[in-house]
Amino acid sequence: MNTHGGKSVQCRDTVFPVATAIDVGTHSVRALLASFQEDGQYHLLDDLRIPTGLGLGLKFSGRISPQGRENLMDALLLLFRLIQSANIKMISLVATSALRTAANGPEILQEIGDRFAISAIVVNGEEEARLIFKGARCSLGLSGQVFTLIDIGAGSVELGMSSVGGEPDRMLSMEVGAQYLADLFQRTDPLAPSDWFRMADYVRDSLAATPLARCRYPGLGVGAGGTFATLANVHLKASGIRRPLHGYSVRAEELETLALRLAFTSQAELRKVPGISLDRVRIVPAGTGLAFHLIRYLGLSSVTICDRGLREGLLVEMIEKETGRLPRPRQGVMSPS
Repeated sequence: MNTHGGKSVQCRDTVFPVATAIDVGTHSVRALLASFQEDGQYHLLDDLRIPTGLGLGLKFSGRISPQGRENLMDALLLLFRLIQSANIKMISLVATSALRTAANGPEILQEIGDRFAISAIVVNGEEEARLIFKGARCSLGLSGQVFTLIDIGAGSVELGMSSVGGEPDRMLSMEVGAQYLADLFQRTDPLAPSDWFRMADYVRDSLAATPLARCRYPGLGVGAGGTFATLANVHLKASGIRRPLHGYSVRAEELETLALRLAFTSQAELRKVPGISLDRVRIVPAGTGLAFHLIRYLGLSSVTICDRGLREGLLVEMIEKETGRLPRPRQGVMSPS
């Protein structure tokens, strides 16, 4: 990573460098931009999201479709044009479940590297879980606390449990994300009760086969990924509350009730629900059903939303390596110079 001569922002006559963390996920590409200081403090400048549908049909074909590949390249082209126009040089890009499991994932990564002159890295499931955990702990101020992390992505689910000191103790990744479950179990619209129970058995069997099946879980949950963000956004809209998603806490019973209702709602009706992005409508039933089963299985009492997950963990790691300090979010506003 080149950190010299790139974009900076200015605050009270002090110039700070800017870093960008890019997450190529199964359903969308996300980019988080932040300026940072020598002492490790950082300030978020923007959080960009472009839907791609990269993993659509991957569960059956084993490959990224030509359309998904084209959508991904178009999204990255737009992002890199924005990044280049801002002259940002400190960039890190990671890919997760879709490119991790697709037979043509390596050639797509090579194309990304060739077209955008960047080293694109596929992280394994445990590394993905570790980065999400790191971002959540830092941005939510959870150092020293015991909590359970659940990240429901389109391609995979990451689970993590902290130790008494707040460090990651057990980390796990399962390829049972919302997109994959939609491909497997959403045979009707709305979702049929029989498919709901088949999906429940599938999720429980997947969890039972892991080392975490015998663990005890703390009641405090941290929910990351698009499914939890959607649930929280719908809950906020219905409650008439105006506040950021990040850090929003909801009782588990309320999320379970909402998840159950959305899982059996037709896609036509889901399009009318305030708080649901239109590009996510197709995977909402499977995703919210998955959230319901995980909250129940883990016995959580509440869920606090982490809206930036992996990309903030990646960003924190970049800043930590650059400054040698423990990163922390900075209060206050920096204006672009």
